[in-house]
Amino acid sequence: KKAIVEAVDNFTRNTHENRFGVEGWKTNEGHLLNKKFIVDYVAEIGWSNEGMKIRYYGSRQVEYIIDLFKALCYLSGTDFASIPTAHQINELKLQPNTWYDWGFFEFKVYKKGTGHFKFKDEKVWEQLNRAYAKIKGQVLPEKFKSAA
Repeated sequence: KKAIVEAVDNFTRNTHENRFGVEGWKTNEGHLLNKKFIVDYVAEIGWSNEGMKIRYYGSRQVEYIIDLFKALCYLSGTDFASIPTAHQINELKLQPNTWYDWGFFEFKVYKKGTGHFKFKDEKVWEQLNRAYAKIKGQVLPEKFKSAA
C-alpha cells in the first residue's frame, strides 16, 4: 500500500495546475495515475554520448518507478524478476523520442531528462488506480465505473 501511495502521489504532483511548485504537464492528472504520464529527472545523456540512459544513481524518480513496478507486480501477480532492471534498459542506448518496452510500460526519454510512460495494459492501469483510490478513500471517475 505504501509503495502505491508514494509512487502515485509522486507522479501526480507534476500536474499542469502545478500545486506543488514544480514543473507540470497537462498529461498528468492530480488524483490518479493517467494512462500516459511524464516523469522528470529520469534520464540523462550517456557517458559515451551514444544515447540516453536511465539515471539510476541518485535519482529518487527512478526509485519511484521501481516502487511502482513492485506495486504493479503485486497487483497483477507478475514476477518482479521478469521486469528488466534500469541497467538492462541502459544496454539499449536509448535514443531520444523513441518508444521502448519496459515491463508494464512503453516509454521514451528526451534530452531534457523527462521520461514519458504509457501503460501497455488498461486492466493493470485500472487495478492500480482502484487500489490507490481505495487506500486514499476516493471515488474513481466515471470512466472506471463502467469497467467495474
